[in-house]
Amino acid sequence: MPDEPGVKERARLKWLGIFLVLALLRGALYAIVVPPWQHPDEPTHFEHVRIIAETGTLPAPDFVSLPMRREIAASMLRHAFWRGIPQPSLDDKSLSAVGISPLGIYTLTQPQLYYVLAAVWLRPWLGRSVEFQLYVVRALSVLLNLVVVASAFFTTRLLFPKRTALYIAVLGLVVFQPTSTDIMSSVNNDALVNAFAGGFFWVTAWMFRQGVRGCATLLAILFLLGALLSKATAVAVVAAIPFGIIFYPWRGKVSVASLVGVIVVGIVLVVGVGIVLSRASDPLWKDWIALIGQYFRMDVVGTWKALTAPGQFEKYSTTAVTVFQSFWAVFGWRHVLLSPEWYWLAGVATVAAVIGLLWRGARWLRERSRSKDDERHVAYLLFATSAVFLACSVALVRSQAVQGMSPYYSHGRYILVALVPFAILFTLGIRQWLAALLPQWWLALYLIALVGFDALGFWGYLVPFYYR
Repeated sequence: MPDEPGVKERARLKWLGIFLVLALLRGALYAIVVPPWQHPDEPTHFEHVRIIAETGTLPAPDFVSLPMRREIAASMLRHAFWRGIPQPSLDDKSLSAVGISPLGIYTLTQPQLYYVLAAVWLRPWLGRSVEFQLYVVRALSVLLNLVVVASAFFTTRLLFPKRTALYIAVLGLVVFQPTSTDIMSSVNNDALVNAFAGGFFWVTAWMFRQGVRGCATLLAILFLLGALLSKATAVAVVAAIPFGIIFYPWRGKVSVASLVGVIVVGIVLVVGVGIVLSRASDPLWKDWIALIGQYFRMDVVGTWKALTAPGQFEKYSTTAVTVFQSFWAVFGWRHVLLSPEWYWLAGVATVAAVIGLLWRGARWLRERSRSKDDERHVAYLLFATSAVFLACSVALVRSQAVQGMSPYYSHGRYILVALVPFAILFTLGIRQWLAALLPQWWLALYLIALVGFDALGFWGYLVPFYYR
């Protein structure tokens, strides 16, 4: 007897429910097991949230609450935060410093949306201990991660409506990615920008699949604005929009002209930015450049010169290794790493995924009969590739930023704004190999590898480091 209408769809939604529960449980596990303050800049992110929750207003960039900093510093000492590393001075003079903090990178100049949302979430719990409050705000990030998981599901469903195994595989990568789970269970504005970015990629998949509609366009704009008001790393998503416009199958197909257009737009953007920054003293551009620098918290002109200075290959290559490792699996303040051989294995898998995508693309080009749906999902995958490339580029060049702290080391978590398209592309590339070799077992093998890698990072490195 054939399935009734909607039976398969309900089965797929059950898989979404299963992975949402898994994401919730894993996020709670990470949030509880990782000791207080052991995420990048977590003390100062929490300080920012707590200031808004207590005062009910947005803090000025020079605002300092000495009692609050004392409370956070005392908690950090109780939990042996500086074990094995030099401890900064925690006297009242140091804790009262404006524009800097011995507790971590200063965050009061960051976009404010995440901190306002987290402050509203925290406000009912202000009477509890500072550690309890920290876990409360971590819980918000765990919930925001569910938005990323749901976005990955609905995006994949729009692109490949009949491939349930692909939904499961993509969800497996999103849920069991160690760095993502670690960041999405911390007090950090990455949590909100990643949620907005995930929603944006879902809406754009809807537009590529169903056509440009007014409500979808409005929703995409709202997600973009939310991301920009959450963290500056949203610029990678915004920068992908011109490429999405170029790749969109306006006439129902993807053409060679689209690829040429991408190259032309890229060259024009780079040259245009160079011309504008070379005339930074011009009154026409001076104020705009200052505003951009304020948003990104850096010297725009100085950063541009650093990016284009000769002899930067060694620094870029070192940063690339750091970004790659910290994208796949790194904990704490990027000081709890896996053994080198596991990163080599992740590198082999990444190269295999890229080759698999090229293999899949070559097969698609050889097919003579291509449906309109095929054209649309390939167009979206090209857009997704540009978004992942731009996110990786932002993470790579971030180390060249000229700002108050020097030197600055980039982090793979900046790529997580493009986790949804990355998960789809990576899964498609690996599936090309596994399905060709073991067509009946590819999904099981893929999920076992993902769960095993996550378990290795958590139980083999994170837990022993903090609880040995």
